[in-house]
Amino acid sequence: MKSKKLQKKLIFLASLVTDGTLTQTQADAIKSALPQGHDGKEGKKDGGMSADKMKTQLDTLVTAGTITQDEETKILNYFTEKQTERQAEMDKVKNMTEAERQAYFESKKTTAKTDMFSELVTAGIISQDKADAIKAAMPAPKAHDAAQSTTTTNQ
Repeated sequence: MKSKKLQKKLIFLASLVTDGTLTQTQADAIKSALPQGHDGKEGKKDGGMSADKMKTQLDTLVTAGTITQDEETKILNYFTEKQTERQAEMDKVKNMTEAERQAYFESKKTTAKTDMFSELVTAGIISQDKADAIKAAMPAPKAHDAAQSTTTTNQ
């Protein structure tokens, strides 16, 4: 399964080189930044990437010239801000009754989930091409299991 994901990323990188979005050197740097032997058990418990791993991945892209140091700083600040917002939301949910929690999550189902890299593009922090290159260099996020989130909220 992970080999298929890796293969898709490599094909995507090749297409970015072919269409001139990235140089071969930049694509090679992204390939070297891809986690080797990632078994899905590394990183944070929720399947997210730790701040240190994110910085390491982005540092590699800065070194390769894919993104600038300023863009890396803005991306890291953005992700820190989003993490703070998620923590505040979790604290809010923790203090709800079971009925309030169910109603809250039911109302959130209709809210479209956004890709954080798309938000970075919308905010003008990076271009779409750079967002695509960064996504290709990052490990794929774990899919959230609906049954898992139900058990977590019903405790």
